Amino acid sequence: MTAVGVGLLALSKATASVGYVAGIIFILACGTIGWCMVYLLYKCRVMALTLGLEHVPTYEDLGRAAFGKVGRTIVAICLHISLIGTSCVLMLLLGQNSYHIYDGIGVDIWVIIWTVILMPINWLKTMREIGYMSSTVGVFSILLTLVGLTAAGLSKAFTASPHGPYEALVPRPLSLMGGYTTFSFAYSVTCSTTTVTHDMRNPTHAPKVFAISFACLIFIYGLVTLAGYLGWGQKLLCYDNVLEAMSKDAFGYVSFVGIIMLSATHYAVLLHPSCRAIEYLTGLEDGTVKARKLGRWPTLIITSGLRSLLVVVTAVIAITVPNFSLQIDLLSAVTYTLIHLIFPPLFYMRLKHKSAGRARPGNLGTVKGKLLTGSLLLLMVIALVASGVTIYKTVEPGPTAAICERMKTPAAEPTAKARVASGVEVIDMEGLDELDERDDEEIPTRDDDSVRGDYERLPGKKPSPTETPFAFRF
Repeated sequence: MTAVGVGLLALSKATASVGYVAGIIFILACGTIGWCMVYLLYKCRVMALTLGLEHVPTYEDLGRAAFGKVGRTIVAICLHISLIGTSCVLMLLLGQNSYHIYDGIGVDIWVIIWTVILMPINWLKTMREIGYMSSTVGVFSILLTLVGLTAAGLSKAFTASPHGPYEALVPRPLSLMGGYTTFSFAYSVTCSTTTVTHDMRNPTHAPKVFAISFACLIFIYGLVTLAGYLGWGQKLLCYDNVLEAMSKDAFGYVSFVGIIMLSATHYAVLLHPSCRAIEYLTGLEDGTVKARKLGRWPTLIITSGLRSLLVVVTAVIAITVPNFSLQIDLLSAVTYTLIHLIFPPLFYMRLKHKSAGRARPGNLGTVKGKLLTGSLLLLMVIALVASGVTIYKTVEPGPTAAICERMKTPAAEPTAKARVASGVEVIDMEGLDELDERDDEEIPTRDDDSVRGDYERLPGKKPSPTETPFAFRF
C-alpha cells in the first residue's frame, strides 16, 4: 500500500520541490537502493536460519536474530507505528476525496462516515476474509488510480495554456535532502518482504522476484510522477498532493474514486496486525487461558471494542491533522527511515559478524567487507541526515493558503512574480496580453522576506471548506 498508493500521491509534489531532473534521479536511485535493502533482508534471513532459527516469517524475527528480544521489540514498535500512521493517512484520503465527489458535507463528516463503515470490517479476525476484498477490488482500484492520475496529468499538460512552469533543478540542499526521504518512502516495502519470502514456494527466487517488482515500480512511478509534474509543474507546491490540483472532470473523478476504493480496501489490511498485537498484549487471543475464562461472546465484545477504539484513533488523527504532506513527511522521516534504510544494513552487519566473525573471507574484516561496511554506513548516515532535515522542514513556518492564493492572482488581472516554496520564481502567463496594454502600470513584486512578514501577521484562522485547505512549506 505504501508503494502503489500513498507513496505515489506524494511523488509529484516531491518532484516539484527538487526539480524534474532531480526527481528522475531520485526515482531511479531510491528504487535501486530500495531493492538493495530488500536484498539485505533476504541475506539476513538466510544467515538467521544458519544461526539456528527454525523459521523466520516476519521482520521482527530478523530483529530478534540480530539483537535478541530488544531488537524484536524495537522493530515491532516501529512497524506498528508505521502501519497505524499509514492507516491515518488512508482515513484522511477517504475523507478528502469523498468531499471532492460530494462537497455538501465537510471533510470531517466524511471521515466520521468512513469510520462507521470501516469499523465492522475491522472486527474480522483473520486476514483471509480481509485479504479477499483487498486482492480483488484492491487490484482493480490500483489500476483505476494509475490510469486516472496519468491521464489527468497528461490531459492537463496537453490542453492547458500556458504550460508549467517547470524547473529542472531546485538549488536548495535542504529540499534535496528532504526529497530523498519522500522518494525512499515510496519504495518502503521492507515491512512485508520477509513474510513474502517465507511464504514463497522457493525462497531462493526472492531476489529475482523483487528485482522485477522494483523495476515495475520504477516504471510506474516514473510515468505517473512525470505526468503529474507535466500537468501542473511547480504549482503543485501550492497543493497538499496531486489530487488536490485536479479539476472535477472525468479523469479527476476516476482518480478520486480509485483512491477511495484503494484506501477503503487496504485500510483493514494495514490495521489488522496492530489489532492482533493489542489482543496479544491483553491476553485475549483465541485459545488463551484468559479468553477461555471470559467465554466466547464477552471476549468477542471486548476485542471488537479494542479494534473499534483503534479505528477511532486513526479517525481522530485524520481530523486533527488534516494535512497529507505533513503526515507523510513525519512517517517517512521517523519510522519508515528506520524500517527501510537503517535496520536492513544494521541487521546485515550484525548477523554477518555473528555468523562468521570479522576475519574470514567475504566478511567484514576483509578489504571487500570493509568497503561494503563503509558503503552501508554511508547510506545510514545519509538517511539519518535526510530524516532530520525532513523533520525540520515540517516544523519550519511557511506561507499559509492565504499567501498562496495572494500570489496566484485572478486570470483577468496581470500576474505578478511569486516565489513558491522551492525558492523558484513562478510566473503565471495568463493575462500577459492585458499586461502589454498597461505598460505604464507597475506590478509590485514580493520577495521571501515580505511574504514571511505577511505570514507572521496573518490571523490564526482555519480556512473554510470553500478555500484551498492546504499550506505549503519552505
